[in-house]
Amino acid sequence: MARILLLYPNRWGRGITAVWIPSHTAVLRARGHEVRLCDCTFYKDWTFNETRFNTANMQYKLSDYEQRIVFSDQPVVQALAQEIESFDPDVIFWGAVSSHIHGEGEYVALEYGHTLLSRLNELPRGVRIAGGLQPTADPETVAHKFPLVDFFIRGESENVLAETVEVLDNPARLTGVRGLVRREADKILINPRQDMVRMADLPLSDYSVFSDQVFLRPYNGRTIRAADYELSRGCPYTCTYCAETVIQKYYGFTDNIGRGVLKGAQQYLRAKRAKQIFEEMRRLHEDHGVRLFRTQDTNFLSIDREVLLELADLLEQAGWDIQLYIETRPDGINDFTVNLLQRLKVDGVGMGIEIAAEGFREAHLNRYSPRDRIVSAFDRLRVAGIKRTAYNIIGMPEQDENMVLSTIQFNHELDPDNITVAFYSPLLGTKLQHKGVTIQDFDDYEYNIDAQLRTLSKSTNLSKELLEFYKNSFVRLAREGLGRLNEYKAAFVASQEVK
Repeated sequence: MARILLLYPNRWGRGITAVWIPSHTAVLRARGHEVRLCDCTFYKDWTFNETRFNTANMQYKLSDYEQRIVFSDQPVVQALAQEIESFDPDVIFWGAVSSHIHGEGEYVALEYGHTLLSRLNELPRGVRIAGGLQPTADPETVAHKFPLVDFFIRGESENVLAETVEVLDNPARLTGVRGLVRREADKILINPRQDMVRMADLPLSDYSVFSDQVFLRPYNGRTIRAADYELSRGCPYTCTYCAETVIQKYYGFTDNIGRGVLKGAQQYLRAKRAKQIFEEMRRLHEDHGVRLFRTQDTNFLSIDREVLLELADLLEQAGWDIQLYIETRPDGINDFTVNLLQRLKVDGVGMGIEIAAEGFREAHLNRYSPRDRIVSAFDRLRVAGIKRTAYNIIGMPEQDENMVLSTIQFNHELDPDNITVAFYSPLLGTKLQHKGVTIQDFDDYEYNIDAQLRTLSKSTNLSKELLEFYKNSFVRLAREGLGRLNEYKAAFVASQEVK
């Protein structure tokens, strides 16, 4: 038996049950290992207040969340050192690939974990292993940039981590661990690729490692008990900016059949069994009081239809007072799927507009969502009483201010229940990241990426200052219309001068 410390270097200052944590905990415990979690979320000297930031710019509704949680005055590095001293882990692991890949700091978990360990007075004796999108995309670059990591895992890591832990006492066997990236003297050695995880074969996710306040979540102006959750992994689309394409490429899915659809998508998509999902939800609801399931599935309506229909039957029979928030594409919204979402107790649907310029969206993002289908999807959900969130991106390579303004106007016309806007993130290994480097909007490797809190763009089309203005004012302008644009610009410039 080994002791594994899972390190979660979340900097957003609000509870997130990153879905890789309960899945890895379950696999490791099922194989007889001891697991603890060091969650860095609620330390004052480490976190940014993402909730306050996005409430101020009207992306979130005001809630009493901040009055319901407690932050620690203890330095986060001191807390980590104490956890390591008391647990004496054989392995410290952080960062992983799951369905939870698009936000909330998952991309930069590798960097943040490395930063925390670098600040310790002395490195722990335990072996340091990290996974996630970055080593999946470019293991050699990442290995050189993060030298404190002993091993990296590419692709999904539940089984790879467990296998690695179990052969550490016999280094010769490490060569046979598929998906592992190793160091040997000054060389980086990359083992062959592992198979995709079969979701139906995983043990039930174990959320018991989280502290109770992690389950509190601001949601539409109230604080509710919630959990991040995944029913499936994979997406059938190949958008050029999306982290999913890195994982597709790693597992050998590199072609599309036109209009942004992945060739072999049915072999790439994988889901849990309906009864497996139901039992995990039951435990979260009954043991942790979870009422909101924030599903992280990349495209919810791509999940096997029979799984969703059976799950709907089970939820109707259970009669629980729960809600789901899902993400999907407008293309999949029709009368049948709206009825299915209602049966699944879906309260809110997030859908990507990204940018209103349809030609740009298709040519540059490889994303085919016709404007009329977007309008139809938002209308159908409104009539059904399901809340709608529009996702938007600013600061993409070759995007200009007129495109931002047309996107704001499109949001104004759609009038969603919620509007979010993200800074474009140049995710390593994506086609749009390569484009951004080529035209010198971004460096070939960017540190400290956060789509909600900061832009790293060097674009001359949209300056950093202009992007910050639109992040601050996007929702207000979408609600009111563009009539006061110049007034708001002048006020924003004046506020920055005062700072």
